[in-house]
Amino acid sequence: MLVMVQEDRRRTIRQALRRRVTKGSRATWSTELLPLLNLEPVRARLVARPNADAASVVDGVLEEAIGKLEDPTYRDLLRIVLQLDPETWERPLSERRAAAAARFARDGREISPGTVRQYHEPRALDQLTSILASEVLEARSASLQPATDEIVRWHPAVHEEVAGERLLLIRATFDSYQRSVVLEPLTRSMDRAGVLSWSVFELLGGVDLLIRAWVDADSWRKLPEELQGSLVGARLRMFDSFEVRRSISDWSWPFAPKPDDVSHLAQQLGSGARGPSGELLHQLEARGLATRARPPKGVRFLVTVRNDEVVGIDRGALEACRRVIGDCLRRHDIAAARVLEGAGFATFVIEGVVSPSAFSTLRDFLEELGGQSTWGRFQIATWICGSDEPIVDHEQLPEGQSKAIFLDAMQALEEGENETVEIKAGITRKSAVNAHHAVEPDWRPIARTIASMLNGVGGTLLIGATDDPRLVERGDAWPRVGPWAICGIDEQMPKGWDHYQSRLRAAISRYVEPDASALISVERDEILSQTVCVIHIPGRSRRWHWFKDGKTASTFLVREGVRTRELSGAAADEYRASVGQEPETSALGALK
Repeated sequence: MLVMVQEDRRRTIRQALRRRVTKGSRATWSTELLPLLNLEPVRARLVARPNADAASVVDGVLEEAIGKLEDPTYRDLLRIVLQLDPETWERPLSERRAAAAARFARDGREISPGTVRQYHEPRALDQLTSILASEVLEARSASLQPATDEIVRWHPAVHEEVAGERLLLIRATFDSYQRSVVLEPLTRSMDRAGVLSWSVFELLGGVDLLIRAWVDADSWRKLPEELQGSLVGARLRMFDSFEVRRSISDWSWPFAPKPDDVSHLAQQLGSGARGPSGELLHQLEARGLATRARPPKGVRFLVTVRNDEVVGIDRGALEACRRVIGDCLRRHDIAAARVLEGAGFATFVIEGVVSPSAFSTLRDFLEELGGQSTWGRFQIATWICGSDEPIVDHEQLPEGQSKAIFLDAMQALEEGENETVEIKAGITRKSAVNAHHAVEPDWRPIARTIASMLNGVGGTLLIGATDDPRLVERGDAWPRVGPWAICGIDEQMPKGWDHYQSRLRAAISRYVEPDASALISVERDEILSQTVCVIHIPGRSRRWHWFKDGKTASTFLVREGVRTRELSGAAADEYRASVGQEPETSALGALK
């Protein structure tokens, strides 16, 4: 058991390092990078220096660990790809790898960036993982979702009608606020309460945190008490909540979805549908159901408006207050305004964004709003957010329907092959049985990759690009994206896209057991006028999958780095036990 725990810890750290390479140092609070924040040396320094910048602390610990590597060429390579080298820090990943290849030479022999990426970089990361793992007492990874454009935001009507959830706002103040101390118990409480969609903003002034959570009926009354109890150890001083009754306006949603659209989506999600991606997201956006739009950049603020004279009075009084607030917002051109009505620490809560150069707009708005006397004087309190984006942002519907969007074709090429990205030139060809039979396409390599990703964390399979020098030389006219030549799949689908997609799904049904064709989504994309196929594969579904070709016994496959690895016997049993007997569904079948 101890060996298994240690191996799981190493795997967690290794995955975080790989994501640091692809996401960069700016993604310190990303879900995949949180194991680095939980390294014991990092946690100890953040506790000793509460005001220290977490990203800088992580960089310092990585620098020290890299300094312990025996091979100086691996030390140089890691400093470059992990964005620790000042000369290459701001370059994109492909250029950083090229810079690493230029420095990384043995016996005067040049090394290509592809060799660095596929051979030396994984080995250097393995050595760094060993050093970091030896210094970690317990690698705890909190399930936080990063603030990222990949998050699908669902319309409030979807949360309310499809998921049966209501929005709850919570304010919290601490005697001595420390992010590293507060987020862990907060996350545990959210997990225990089954809260899937929540975000956290840090506020400047008299309140430290604003927590937004979509809560179901079972947790509606219990969550504030649960959170308050979990944060006592963090020296909680003030804690109150605001129960949202309705969203009067919201910058993300210029119009409300039609009731039929919401009910139709509810039926699809109820049967197990995967979150939107690609063309599907555009369709949902057009229906007002989902969006990935981010708020405009600027100074984000929060205003609470309380008017005790209208509490408990008829709707006419509340409507009058709402009109006053709306008129003031329009007159002062407050961008990205969200107005919520409810009960608790306020009557209305207003969120908005103003540009730093027009910050006086907010002051003028507050002065006019405070001077209104239609229904008595408003009691107004204002806070400024420490960032225009939350430090935690997690958006998901029950049953796992709304996960982060999978990579599109260009993102897959920019990230390159890794545990969650595989890039293939296309389907291979089986030898003709005899002269009277045409050469048949061989879908087995694609099916093998799909089976391995189904048993792992999922990912994206792109068909229609290659970095194989032999193929690139033959297709020197192909457009390029970094090291990848975009060969496309037009020649592989002489009967058109629909036939190609049908053959692909049939191959998955034939070679992957149990049938996983309904779990994946297959999309057509275009890069530099070349057609490519993008396959989105969910992570560990509720069943394990095997590859079968009818010639040998079914094979259990897993994804390991850029390779598909076969496991059998005790090795397969240990792998399945290490990730749990009933893995969670990270994505379900695509919406039809």
